[in-house]
Amino acid sequence: MPELAVARPADELDTERDRRRSDRFVTIFRVGKVTRFTGDELCMLRNMSEGGAMANVASPFEIGEQVTLDMRLDEQIIARVVWVHDSVIGLSFINPIDLSAVLAAPAPVGLRPRAPRLTIAAQGKLQVDREAYGVVTTDVSQNGAKLFVGLPMAPGSPASLWLDGLDQRAGVIRWSANGMIGLSFHRPIKIWELTSWAKSQRNQPEPIGLVANGALDMNVER
Repeated sequence: MPELAVARPADELDTERDRRRSDRFVTIFRVGKVTRFTGDELCMLRNMSEGGAMANVASPFEIGEQVTLDMRLDEQIIARVVWVHDSVIGLSFINPIDLSAVLAAPAPVGLRPRAPRLTIAAQGKLQVDREAYGVVTTDVSQNGAKLFVGLPMAPGSPASLWLDGLDQRAGVIRWSANGMIGLSFHRPIKIWELTSWAKSQRNQPEPIGLVANGALDMNVER
């Protein structure tokens, strides 16, 4: 005798469909940024669904900790840590996301995708046309850095950046405005190299040498 279909309430069916869709994970390998009460750090997202994600991290996390996940600068997802296993964490999103839209969002034609940026203030040295300038970072990503130099710089100029704890990074100045410049690296920094450096900077004192007019002491024209 054939099995009879059992009618089920519409809201129950909708809930089950939502749960199944949320549980459908897609394997990805994408760099993201996790913002927590101790600061920002990069992570490697390994898979994601509409309701959560799994990520490799470099710092210890606590179950129940609430964080903000950035995959690109204009996408912020509020999440909670629901499990921790060594250097891998499970994230549950407070609000489900449109996964297909997140994964399909294209980068502008001719440009590299904008990597998540870490807000870090660290002193360094910038060499442009055989001249050396003291700089302070305001944020750093795998692909570049925003630097305060206090002087105008010509966009398109080749430059090299030295920061304590990181290898020399060669690149090109993309823009210059109000004493700030944007430097694009020729070769991206490896994710865990940048993450380790960022952690080492948290215990460093704030950069000094800024004068009242907003220029670095060593760069002031005399």
